[in-house]
Amino acid sequence: EFLKKELQDTILELFRYSADFFFYTDTDALLVEQINRDYLDATEINGIFLSLDADFDTTTSVFVGSFHSPGTDLVPLFAEERKIFLTEQNNLYTHSRTFSMQDVALHYYTKDTVKDSKLIKSYIELIKQNEMEVIIQELWNELGNVSSAAKTLFLHRNTLKYRIEKFQEQSGFNLKKANDLLFCYLLLLHEHN
Repeated sequence: EFLKKELQDTILELFRYSADFFFYTDTDALLVEQINRDYLDATEINGIFLSLDADFDTTTSVFVGSFHSPGTDLVPLFAEERKIFLTEQNNLYTHSRTFSMQDVALHYYTKDTVKDSKLIKSYIELIKQNEMEVIIQELWNELGNVSSAAKTLFLHRNTLKYRIEKFQEQSGFNLKKANDLLFCYLLLLHEHN
């Protein structure tokens, strides 16, 4: 109990705009922050909790929820966010122990749509046959910027352009177009399920 209180006090000190922090089960806690311009993103929060885990000999998983307007009924919003967190925390593509709603929303809200689709499975197979998984992931990470993706992949820009064009010929998907890239990225998200 002393350790929980110590952890609670430390967290309230670290998060300047925290409105409250409390344990709602023996192992689950909730930090409520006021909206502000200087809020920490999921990467910064991950760093803080890695340090806290080392200091307190704990293992923490953190889901960064959304800010909500004052006066909103928070109970159903919290219940849905918690459900999403519990559902998504064990998916293969969630590489960090800290992730946000933005990190998992695409997967969570589209998973039932693609679950039993034979067409989706054939598209995934096409991506695999052309060995495009890593390229699609990097293009997505680099917001479709071919030059940046090529640099990250240690490929010559023209080589990457050739692979993208070849994939377009075989699949019809132009990865330079946002909708096509998004669709292929979604296929990769669901390929692991």
